[in-house]
Amino acid sequence: MDYNNEKDVERIMAMTGRESAMTSAEYQTQISDLYKEWKSRVDTNDTPFVTDGVIDPEQWFKQDERIMFVIKEAHSDKGEKDWDLSDHALLNGKFGKRVTWRNISLWAKEMQNIYGDYNPNDKDLETFGNKYLHSIAALNIKKYNGTITSNDEDIIHYADQEKDLIKKEIEICDPNVIVCCGTAKALNRVIDF
Repeated sequence: MDYNNEKDVERIMAMTGRESAMTSAEYQTQISDLYKEWKSRVDTNDTPFVTDGVIDPEQWFKQDERIMFVIKEAHSDKGEKDWDLSDHALLNGKFGKRVTWRNISLWAKEMQNIYGDYNPNDKDLETFGNKYLHSIAALNIKKYNGTITSNDEDIIHYADQEKDLIKKEIEICDPNVIVCCGTAKALNRVIDF
């Protein structure tokens, strides 16, 4: 994990145990409004704007553990249409070289079943739409102009530039556990944990 020190872990873990008062319908309305505002404030440089958030709102707001993975950026090419990471993560098919989503599936599984049997060869981990992805939220710090290889200074720049929007997305999603996937420095600029 990408934490600066023991206090970072304590601050993140302190978020656990809160129940969500949000419903799936309220979430859909609030997140849609947020993305409209976000898109109106930024110049995407003719690249798609990639929305993200709760993968399966019906399941998310009923769960005890609401685990959000904060990742760097979604890769997209100029000329592509806007797309939604949540829909993308629910597609059927094999991950192939998309090791990020296999790892996130494995981490979600292990965090939800901390005392269960460890099985990294679980066939459910190999496909989009698996039950572990249905149980999470994912937030890209950088939602447009994504590249194959992330530049940490660039990710921090986007976090600084759009911190109010990122913070609002976290509040709407209402996670009680946040996992930083190489994003702790950027996220610290947003929520100052």
